[in-house]
Amino acid sequence: MTAGGSRLKLYAIGQGKSVNAIISVRAQSGTTKKYTVAISRAAATSTAKVSDLIAFAKTNLGKPYVRGGKGPNSFDCSGFVYYCLKSIGVQINYMTSAVWPTSKWTTIASISDMLPGDILCFKGT
Repeated sequence: MTAGGSRLKLYAIGQGKSVNAIISVRAQSGTTKKYTVAISRAAATSTAKVSDLIAFAKTNLGKPYVRGGKGPNSFDCSGFVYYCLKSIGVQINYMTSAVWPTSKWTTIASISDMLPGDILCFKGT
């Protein structure tokens, strides 16, 4: 990919991850300098998106629990999370609590690290 004669490289960076990129800068004199730049992506979702998620979820509390329910009139636990996230514009596939820990989403190390908007999953018996 080029822009104005420059070569661009796209980086896919997961949440909470960083990557080093080498950037070449050419001066008008023709000399080129290379710089190493760390590019990172914050792990946290925007507070507005979290507020939207919580507000939307609250509007759906009290609807009947139905195994396999994905909304809008009834839910199971995974269906509730899926429906709420999709409704605020988060592009996500349906996942059960068994799939969440192996997904692309960042896993926190301790319950004390939880923030509003985090999804808490338990193993079923």
